[in-house]
Amino acid sequence: MFGRATTLYPRSVELLEQVGLAETFCQTGFVGRLAVNYRNGKRVNDRGWGHMFEPWNKSFHDYALSIRQKNSEELIRQDYYKTAGKDVWYDGGSSTVRRLANIQMEGSNTVYQWIRIDGKMKTSMPDADIGFAAVESAHHGNVLWVKLDQDAHRIGFALNSRILEKYPNGSLTEADAVREAQEAMTPFRLEIERLDWWTQYKIRQNVATTLLLDKYILLAGDAAHVHSSGFAQGMNTGIHDATNLIWKLSGILKGWYKPAVLESYNTERHAAAKQLIAIDMDAAALISGDIPAKYQSSGLTAQEVLANIMKESMDFSSGLGVKYMKSELNRAPQATMLQAGSRAPDVLIRGPGPHLPFRLQERVLHALPISWNVLVFAGDYRSTQKQLIAARETFKVLQEKTRPVRFATILSGPGVDIWAAFDGPSLGKVYFDPDGSAHAKYGVSLESGAAVIIRPDSITAFATMLDEVANVAAYFDEIFQ
Repeated sequence: MFGRATTLYPRSVELLEQVGLAETFCQTGFVGRLAVNYRNGKRVNDRGWGHMFEPWNKSFHDYALSIRQKNSEELIRQDYYKTAGKDVWYDGGSSTVRRLANIQMEGSNTVYQWIRIDGKMKTSMPDADIGFAAVESAHHGNVLWVKLDQDAHRIGFALNSRILEKYPNGSLTEADAVREAQEAMTPFRLEIERLDWWTQYKIRQNVATTLLLDKYILLAGDAAHVHSSGFAQGMNTGIHDATNLIWKLSGILKGWYKPAVLESYNTERHAAAKQLIAIDMDAAALISGDIPAKYQSSGLTAQEVLANIMKESMDFSSGLGVKYMKSELNRAPQATMLQAGSRAPDVLIRGPGPHLPFRLQERVLHALPISWNVLVFAGDYRSTQKQLIAARETFKVLQEKTRPVRFATILSGPGVDIWAAFDGPSLGKVYFDPDGSAHAKYGVSLESGAAVIIRPDSITAFATMLDEVANVAAYFDEIFQ
């Protein structure tokens, strides 16, 4: 069935890349980097979806990927068969597992009702195929327009009390929904040539009281949290849940980790879900045309407040700005400018041989099999060689243990004699940072270097000075059995 979740944000695409699905999704979906916003038929560039792209320049996946859930599920299903079922599956917003486990949902049901329609459409609205559009309607709220995969578009709008008065039983027929969609697009014309799917639904904003019960009852995705589709968070948050959970759960089942590792799934993702719901409570009201009480004294319209909320929250909503609290997994760094619990920056580096850069995430952090990564930023080896050699000897002990930990060294400069840099064998695979930009992005001095631990979900866990790498061994000893 068509419909449901459609839009993937940069961090979700990065995480799909980690499991080998990003390219397939991009080949199937529509890649959008542009958006327009209209009021009374004229562009209003200081509002609308265009603001969501602003914080995305920290990722090389600086776009939104629109792919209908029927197609995304089919791609995941094909991969599921190829990988012998190494996936996480949820049982939805009406979760049977949650009900049988007697896990309660906190939050509320709102008065808001929205319509979503997918299909082949024609409109007189300019730039209807560039990616995203918003039409600020005086009677249908902030109207959503999205270019989907293949020849389809999505339109979405709010059913306010004035509209619902026309339908005494509260339910619209398909013909009613199409007619309201056409009115919502005023002054532009809209023709729906083929209707693939439509829905009328009430907005709920709830999060489970816990995502982990009795060690192995785990909730994720819609089973763990439900909210509006206003900022397109559903499938994105589900992907974040899954990638946070899967390496912890599989490691526990294999006997690698101490219990606190799996317990961190609940603390990290429950906090993220609560932050999402807090944003959605404001966004859903504003999209529906209501101004929450805390903004009513601002003198701004609902559309203006919505634009501000989008600007303030999009770093989080895109997934790039999600940060997990300090914990046994996320230790306060003793080097670099990184924040523990935040996404590891993606940078361009080079390998020995081809004079061609590649991405750190793609080639190193997301290399299979998924594992922990220790990145040794060696800086200028003429200044750090003594510490580099000592680090290699310290890490030999770690490399001999049967733990899913990979090591890689990044040397500054366009190309260095690797043997000379180490005065012997290298520490893991060696890459080059020709202009020092990778070191700078991680906040590492070329004169002193640093070692950075990256979790299997490419989250920064810990960092220490190159002459204190015994701290890395101590970190892993507290995580692994």
